Amino acid sequence: MPLDDLVATAKRMGARSEDLEGLRLELLRTIQQGENVPGFGLCRSCRFHQTVAGGAFCGLTQEPLESGEIGLIGREHRLPQEVND
Repeated sequence: MPLDDLVATAKRMGARSEDLEGLRLELLRTIQQGENVPGFGLCRSCRFHQTVAGGAFCGLTQEPLESGEIGLIGREHRLPQEVND
C-alpha cells in the first residue's frame, strides 16, 4: 500500500491512528536494527534520508543510521522527486 494511502487511512482512524503510528515506527526501527534483512535496497536514494551533523539519519523513523545502513531501504522508500506527488 502506498504511503499516501496509509496516511489517508490513518487520518480516518482518528485517535487510534496514534497507536498505529507508534507501532509502525517501532516496526521500522526494529527492521533497521536487524541484520541481513531481505527486501532492502538503497536508503541513500530515499526522500527520508538526511545528513545530520555529518552522519546519516532516517527522517521517517527519526533514527541515526550507521554508515553501512545507507545501502538499505524499507518499504516506505520514496525517491526525492516523489515528495510532492
